[in-house]
Amino acid sequence: MCRIATIICVIFSVMTTGLASDKMAPERRPFRSCLGVSCHFAQGMPLSAMDWLADIGATWVRDECPWSSVEPRRGEYRVPDRARQWIDEAARRGLKIILHLGYSNEAYENPWDPDAYARYAAFLADALKDKVQAYHCVNEPHNFGFMQYYGGQWNGAGDSPWIEKYAELVRKAAAAVHQVAPDIPVMPDEDVYVNHYRFLDAGLGPYVYALSIHPYTHSSIPPEVTQWAHPTPMDDPYQVADEDGSFVSVLRRLRQYAQQKTGRQFELWATEWGYPVPDWVDEETAAGYLVRMYVVSFASSVRVVCWHNLQDWGDGPFGLVDNEGNKRLTYFAYKQMAQTLGPLRLLRQVRGQHNPTRGVHAYLFGGGEQRVLALWNVDNQPQVELAVEPK
Repeated sequence: MCRIATIICVIFSVMTTGLASDKMAPERRPFRSCLGVSCHFAQGMPLSAMDWLADIGATWVRDECPWSSVEPRRGEYRVPDRARQWIDEAARRGLKIILHLGYSNEAYENPWDPDAYARYAAFLADALKDKVQAYHCVNEPHNFGFMQYYGGQWNGAGDSPWIEKYAELVRKAAAAVHQVAPDIPVMPDEDVYVNHYRFLDAGLGPYVYALSIHPYTHSSIPPEVTQWAHPTPMDDPYQVADEDGSFVSVLRRLRQYAQQKTGRQFELWATEWGYPVPDWVDEETAAGYLVRMYVVSFASSVRVVCWHNLQDWGDGPFGLVDNEGNKRLTYFAYKQMAQTLGPLRLLRQVRGQHNPTRGVHAYLFGGGEQRVLALWNVDNQPQVELAVEPK
């Protein structure tokens, strides 16, 4: 019997193959393929900050290239110098890029004109086709002007014309990008799960096969649990989570609904997620939650997870690094996670699959003869007991 104390998250090498069978391999890609970070190079974050990305082992960077900077006058397109600089540098370093296509453009009578937005998206996709691997449309549209322009409620309930308008914008942008870069995903983006259901009902067209989610808990709630436990009136008529409120059930239900509506299998990308310190949790807890959210997401086949943010910048104390350049515990947790699990593949979940919001969770990773176990107790109990059969 192996007994481990102080369980926020522990990752250790396993010297036995008796712990779990390797017959099932739910994720054949290496763990490092999901390691993203949200950044603000477009807003002036120094390019030297990419040294931090290299140090921690990130493989994806998510940033933006605003519409109004690409098309300052109607019909006149360019890749801004700042965008070209950070995108070229990221590509030179081997980082993959998720590019946010935002926000409005006052050059148009309708600053959210879907046809004009689609032309902007197609221009960038063509100009950057060798350097950008994914796009998502307007960030959290209920928060940043889109809903306010068209009208409606933040959760899309009742008379909310912005839902149909956002679906139209995504549909047209995806179709336009498909013409010049058919293998690059274009995603709708939201941090309110139910709005993705409404976008799907409104129709996203034949070229959308991925959704960008922001699974913030907005509190000290751990990453295995969502704040949107069912039932909740704000989600009617949809059920976005099981009654246990588990994050894995949110992912499963959203995928199932997307396939039911479109007949296609959908990818999920978590392009923002994080815990500000000390606003929601202390540094030690945030560091443990970071590892847990990446492992749980990867085990549920989330394509990429982006911690928000590399540096605090203007977003509050979310950063792996604060605005004075001090590295938080989350920075070192990310780095250790990437070094330990990065080249490995998930072999199976050892514990917790039948109780996704409580108790002990354990995931076995491997590569060659190496075995590594990621282990924690969602209930934050001081000790964990795990049976290990000797080799």
